[in-house]
Amino acid sequence: MASTFFAGCSTVAEKGSSQARSSSSPTSAAAESWYPFEGLTKISADQQKAIFDAKEAAIAQCMKSRGFEYLPEPYRAPDDLMNSSGDVAYAREHGYGLNYSGEPDRDASTPTEAPPRNDPSRLPAATRTAWQAALNGASVGDPDAIGKDPDLVEIKTAEGASYFSRSACRTYADEQVQGDEVQWMSSQTRVQDLANEVQRAVDADPRIAAKKRDWAECMAGRGYQVTEPETAPDAIMDKVRAGQLDQSDARKQEIAMATADAECVNAVGAPEVRRQVMAEHEKSVLDAHENDIMAFVELQKKAVERATALAAR
Repeated sequence: MASTFFAGCSTVAEKGSSQARSSSSPTSAAAESWYPFEGLTKISADQQKAIFDAKEAAIAQCMKSRGFEYLPEPYRAPDDLMNSSGDVAYAREHGYGLNYSGEPDRDASTPTEAPPRNDPSRLPAATRTAWQAALNGASVGDPDAIGKDPDLVEIKTAEGASYFSRSACRTYADEQVQGDEVQWMSSQTRVQDLANEVQRAVDADPRIAAKKRDWAECMAGRGYQVTEPETAPDAIMDKVRAGQLDQSDARKQEIAMATADAECVNAVGAPEVRRQVMAEHEKSVLDAHENDIMAFVELQKKAVERATALAAR
């Protein structure tokens, strides 16, 4: 995982999560965040787990009613996206989290996950398609079905679109916890679009460009000729792909480079500047669109309440 300071990804809270509005103002709450609006939308792991578990139980109930078995999946907490941003201790242990094996990428700090409990490939071919259609809808994943399948709903965003099927057990479960799916997805994607707007403004801010130059100068002083934090690990991976480094040597070089990266991030004061830049651009968007953001926060709050009620039954 490359350094996230200079171009951190923007993320809205996990679908189905919730956080009540704090006693402080939206601006002050948001200004404490690392990612756009995190101070308003980030929720506790307990709340995320409650919602996830309630939805999994509802999926199993729906699938059973249609004659299929579905085993509720266990909750897995999301990775901490902050752990390699200026974190020297993390860098010394995990480097960038590079993958030399050719297997699917995963963060070096992430424990090996158990296989999913519901693998359709294990089902007889005769029932596999029907099982998947019951779970996800018959046309999800097929954009050509828009307008042809009356159950398929498209939610357009600034950067694409999301889809769901009204007939899917996943949708049934979502609505048991989150309420109307169109309202939920429209609100969630609106907040994500606004978060992306903030992130683009942060990335284009000249103060960030100045810190990148400071960081590159610091890295050069340590023997690394790099200009972009996001592409810093590429030199190592390029050597691995060319057969110039074996995995053991590559790992040592990765650890050394990631450690220098994290130390330089801190040495040039990058985190403090990014937080300041983020807070300013976040406030500008929040002032113009507070109602949109708080509408999603309220939907999340109600989702937690529903999940709690369902768990108590």
